Amino acid sequence: MRYQFNQTIIDTAKFELSASGKVQSCEPKVFSLIVFLIEHRKRVVTREELFESIWEGREVSDTSLSNHIKIARKLLGDDGKSQKVIKTVHGRGYQFIEAIAQETESHFEESNLNLLARKIKPSFIFVTLFTLTGLGYFLTQQNVTPENDNYLMAVLPFSNNQPDDSTDYLGLALADRVISELAYVENINVRPTSAIRKYTKANFDLKQIGQNLKVDYLITGSYLSAYNKVQMNVEIVEIASSKMVWRSQQIEVENKSVFELQDRIAGEIYRGLNRKMGVKKKLQFGIDTPNNQKAYELYLRSIAQPFSTNGHRKAVSLLKRSVALDGNFAPSLVQLGNRIRRLEQFGLINTGESHQTLSYYQEALQIEPNLLSALSHLAFVYTESNRIDEAMRIVITMLEINPTNAQTHFTLGYIFRYAGLNEHAIREMEYAVKLDPRNVRFRSLIATYSGIKRFKDARKLLDYYPESAFTTGWQALLDIRDDNRESAIKRFNKLIVSDRASLWGLVATVHKAYLENEFEKGLIAVHQLEQTNIADAETVFYVAIYYCMLGETKRCQQSYRKAVDNGYYNYQFVDNSPYMDNVKNDPGFIASYNKAKQNSQLFAERFLPLTQKFQ
Repeated sequence: MRYQFNQTIIDTAKFELSASGKVQSCEPKVFSLIVFLIEHRKRVVTREELFESIWEGREVSDTSLSNHIKIARKLLGDDGKSQKVIKTVHGRGYQFIEAIAQETESHFEESNLNLLARKIKPSFIFVTLFTLTGLGYFLTQQNVTPENDNYLMAVLPFSNNQPDDSTDYLGLALADRVISELAYVENINVRPTSAIRKYTKANFDLKQIGQNLKVDYLITGSYLSAYNKVQMNVEIVEIASSKMVWRSQQIEVENKSVFELQDRIAGEIYRGLNRKMGVKKKLQFGIDTPNNQKAYELYLRSIAQPFSTNGHRKAVSLLKRSVALDGNFAPSLVQLGNRIRRLEQFGLINTGESHQTLSYYQEALQIEPNLLSALSHLAFVYTESNRIDEAMRIVITMLEINPTNAQTHFTLGYIFRYAGLNEHAIREMEYAVKLDPRNVRFRSLIATYSGIKRFKDARKLLDYYPESAFTTGWQALLDIRDDNRESAIKRFNKLIVSDRASLWGLVATVHKAYLENEFEKGLIAVHQLEQTNIADAETVFYVAIYYCMLGETKRCQQSYRKAVDNGYYNYQFVDNSPYMDNVKNDPGFIASYNKAKQNSQLFAERFLPLTQKFQ
């Protein structure tokens, strides 16, 4: 959208704020804050809403929010005394009160989508179809016909008709359950619970939510808990027309049978989708239910935590409490394993529990053998630890369970990248992003693009994801590729200040040392990284690159050999790395390179034919 008032123009597609014809420098969080206030200008926005929507529930001080409001006012020609644009409503929050002179659709986003479509792959195009077919705003393969396309949906937290602390939790719990069930319905892709949690308590416009989540349909509803019964109504709303396309019959169960209600709702929605949209067969219904409501609540709180070091810490704490209350709820076990793995892999924190990660996934699969999230995470661990054949067998099982699931295709793409089959990796990862554009797990496609020199595509994809150490780090790395040394160093400094000891903090230290010819500082950071007992073969490969950057060719060769021996066969990334040019003619290095290339070719011969039937 493009909002204009006074001499100010806010363009949400360009992420640009201009005043009196001049583009102003604006921090991403401040820009998001301004846009959120404008979009909800008809009412007061609470501080809690801003924390949840702008900071995604992360712990932020009131002072930090006040400072962001102060900066926003200054950019908009306002101040805390006059408050002619942003008004403070004491005890409640803030409201944007300036009249919008003009509000128009921005054409920048459409042109950018078309541009990205040409860059991603000729067999993929971005389309804007908001039509009654329900095939909306996402990448579509040219060889896919309408009858086998996927519907993009989100399930909003259900509203409590009689708000009460003892039953309010049901709104998100019921939505989470439906989301889990719909993951097993072919040709439906549904947004994860973490994406819809922000809509729990606030009054949002459905069309705006649909556009924000980039879906074609919203599933919404309300419930009433009274007289020892829970009554429920559910609707499916089409975003393009703002019309209700289906409404359930009233569902009623005993108050003590909450989990029965969850299954009833999921089944009713499936039948509605089948009647109205002709969705394909129900592949796997009957996900395991939690036995303890408090454990389930802790699980829901954990999945809302951001993908950051602090977010992982908080999630692990919540999930341990959840598992202690109910050790037979498989999704909690999966999330606990995943968060511990990420805390160690990216936070470089030795939790002393990495050996348990595998057992968490295996235990979850004993409870629910076809749980896609458990299968996906187990495949990731196997891929990273030289068990890539086992990882492939898992992902083939996932394809058999649901061949159109986004998580399944991303997992396959991840395996292909390790195996050195980059074009196949990009095809699968792009398909996953097409189905679920905002899923932070899928941002790893950026690394795949960069590894084969598709830097513009990598830069473009960064806009999909919220600011984080990952996005800042990759922006800096791409700045180097664009010969923008000053910008790269600025971003690296930001990472070093925020979290020097994390993976991205050490990566930033290495690259900054390289740019400033302070190789000793960089080598100290690489040594720190090696001392963290790296298990991921791809990270070992990057360590090899860092050693080459800093002139340590012998250690570069040693690390590269270790990466290949541990199952990393992506020889094309070596071909495209200018930092490794000074070792490419060494006999020992050539032997490791040839081993990677040979293993990649053998992998392709064994496994590519097995995936062709799912294309």
